[in-house]
Amino acid sequence: MLRPTRLTLIFTLLLSVAVRAQQGQELYQVFCASCHMADRFHVGPSLIEIGKLYGEKPDEFVAWCHA
Repeated sequence: MLRPTRLTLIFTLLLSVAVRAQQGQELYQVFCASCHMADRFHVGPSLIEIGKLYGEKPDEFVAWCHA
């Protein structure tokens, strides 16, 4: 059986991931969604294409976002 401290740690980690996912969705809606559709080119490349380009290079993606 998991000890209470482990359960607390696991719960905190899962909550943190959920909060970051929510924040990511909000950031996308505010800064990206008007030009980048999920599955097709709009004004800029789709999220699928961006994922193909930067999926393994998150630091380069962040640098591109800040450019």
